[in-house]
Amino acid sequence: MSWFVYEMSKRPDLQKRLQLEVDTFFQAVKGRTMEYRDCRKLPFLTRCITETLRLWPVVPWGSFRELQFDDFVTGANGKAVKVPKGAYFQVPSWNRHRDPVLWGDDVHVFNPDRSYADDELWHDESFMAYNPSSKRYSPFTYPPRDCLGKNFAQMEMRMILSQLFRDFTFALAEPTRSEPAESYLGNASGFTLGPTDTLRPPDIRPDGSKRPKLGCYVHAIPRIGREKYIA
Repeated sequence: MSWFVYEMSKRPDLQKRLQLEVDTFFQAVKGRTMEYRDCRKLPFLTRCITETLRLWPVVPWGSFRELQFDDFVTGANGKAVKVPKGAYFQVPSWNRHRDPVLWGDDVHVFNPDRSYADDELWHDESFMAYNPSSKRYSPFTYPPRDCLGKNFAQMEMRMILSQLFRDFTFALAEPTRSEPAESYLGNASGFTLGPTDTLRPPDIRPDGSKRPKLGCYVHAIPRIGREKYIA
């Protein structure tokens, strides 16, 4: 959700589209408590979440698996290479999610209107209770040993983000506004990918200077008139 706010803060045009959708949604539910089934009524929010998980997968280095049987992979010059039973291998998300061969030349651009395939977007459904994945996209890794909390996470993101963007407009603040996104990568933990904990001391750049403590620094600006969407 931090990366979601980060990307939307950089794109006011997309943020306005999202706010229009959530305003319409909350006006339609007329003040009742948001329910699980309502997660399907926010298609643009779903696209923005999907694109955030593509660019900033929670577990960028994926997962490790063990082969149950001998298998073959395509090696250099198209030659088949045998991988024996019991071998361990890694299924990283970062490389595939940012591969221009798989996603196109705009692979590094936050674009929720891009073409997603098959189960990357639940076959064009806005929300389903199973793990979205494809050969090029696996933010929660792959079944049957995928993330146990995936469905809760999908629901939680929609519940929280819809209300945040109903009540606030977000804009980047310092030092996030001036620091390139690549700086976050150097400060991300080795397991999960999130903006650096702001309580950590600043890291040292190659030139010996100190990099600012990073987090997702934003201005949260209350939206005027939002009261009509709140019970």
